[in-house]
Amino acid sequence: MRWCRLRRRKVNSVKHAGKKMFQEALLTGNMHSYFPLAEQFNTQAEPEYCGPATLVTVLNALKIDPRRQWKGIWRWYSDYNLHCTSPELLMKGVCLEEFAVLARCNGLFVQPFRPKENLNEHSLVKEQIAFLANSQKPPIDPLHSQIIAHEHSVN
Repeated sequence: MRWCRLRRRKVNSVKHAGKKMFQEALLTGNMHSYFPLAEQFNTQAEPEYCGPATLVTVLNALKIDPRRQWKGIWRWYSDYNLHCTSPELLMKGVCLEEFAVLARCNGLFVQPFRPKENLNEHSLVKEQIAFLANSQKPPIDPLHSQIIAHEHSVN
């Protein structure tokens, strides 16, 4: 069994500095992608479901149709109705490559990015920008969205 370990955050969003950063980003018009994600935030159903829970949040925020009913008449993604997987598979946790396969199978255009080891924050951002500048664009991108996610360390 693999567990996701979260890295320490440099800024706590509920402290003064975090609230100030949020306010500045909001006032400068840089929060357009935050609200659809926050609106669809999904708490993982199992400790190992950190990857699927993230994917479910993204799929619902982008309004991707799961092509099947969730409960009643609602068509919605949850940890339990992702295409191309089962609870047994998810219970071991997913690595970046498995996350990319799940995302593709559920209708997303994905290009995994794994940064070099031991980069400082500035170098990591530069590497991400270079990757995005050189990456292939999806044939149709109706929401003009870029999603960058960092893989958590796993045992």
